[in-house]
Amino acid sequence: MQKIQIINAHKSYRIKTGLLKNKVEHLLKTEGRKKGDVNIILSNNRYLKNLNKRFRKKNYATDVLSFPFNEPDFLGEIYISLEKVKKQSKKLKAAFYSELWCLITHGLFHLLGFTHKTHRNRALMEKKEAKYL
Repeated sequence: MQKIQIINAHKSYRIKTGLLKNKVEHLLKTEGRKKGDVNIILSNNRYLKNLNKRFRKKNYATDVLSFPFNEPDFLGEIYISLEKVKKQSKKLKAAFYSELWCLITHGLFHLLGFTHKTHRNRALMEKKEAKYL
């Protein structure tokens, strides 16, 4: 049985996680991953900037970072800046939860081994993501 944890570490946002957890479970099950826990940590720009600098050597805040563990019982962790979610949802004229789900979906596909390092890989990943958005 999978355990999906959504941890809201941002003090300024109240996030309803029940529907998001159900959507994560559905995506993973549909993609053939019935095992493997996932942690999704909702945080702020400063925390994502620190992670991005430490692990990717990029000194700026990003919207989502994924850390695959590639273990049978633990797929990995996804970190999301809720400040970026708010900014991007306004810019795109999208609902906050729609943008949050978009970033979670993107992170999940990274945990499942997809990348966007080449045009071909990006196209495949975007096609997979579109199925759930």
